[in-house]
Amino acid sequence: MMLEENYAWPLPKVGVVVGATLLTAEPWRRIFGVCQAALSTKYWLRTLTLVSFLGSILLFPAAIHGVGNGSEGTLIAADLVLFPALMLLTGIVKGVMVQVAVPGTWISPSNAILAHIIAVDMIGRTMGPPLARAALQYGGQQAYAAHQAALLAFATVVAEAGIVKLAFN
Repeated sequence: MMLEENYAWPLPKVGVVVGATLLTAEPWRRIFGVCQAALSTKYWLRTLTLVSFLGSILLFPAAIHGVGNGSEGTLIAADLVLFPALMLLTGIVKGVMVQVAVPGTWISPSNAILAHIIAVDMIGRTMGPPLARAALQYGGQQAYAAHQAALLAFATVVAEAGIVKLAFN
C-alpha cells in the first residue's frame, strides 16, 4: 500500500517485488541450516528477534529519510529482513512448542499445533492485513511502523515468558 500510494508504483510491480521478498525466505532457511549448530535454539530465537527489530526500524519514516531521502528501497530492505526472519522465527517457535509439549495433557503436541494455528493463521493472518491497512490509512507510515514494532515486542514478551522460559530453563 505504501509503495502504491507514496511512490506511485503500479500494483503489478508491487506484487512482483513483495513476492520476490518472500522468496528470500529460502536462502535464509539454508543459511540457518548451515549455521544452526553455531547457536542454541534459545539464542537463535533471540538473534532472529533482534534481526526482526532491526528490520522493523527501517519501516519508520525517520529511518527511511535518514537512509536515502525517503527511498522506497528502504521499505523493500525492511521487507527483505522482516519477512524471512519472521517466517524462520515462526517455524522455530512452532518446533519448540511441539518439542516441549507433553502427550496426554492439555499441552499435548496436537493442542500446541492447534494453538499455533489459531494464533498465527486464524488471528494473525486474518486480522493483520486489515489492521495494517487501517494503521496506514489513519495514522500513516509512522503508525504502521509503530504497530509492527509493538506487535513484535508483544511476540517477544510472549516468546521469552512462555516458550524460552518453559523450554530452556
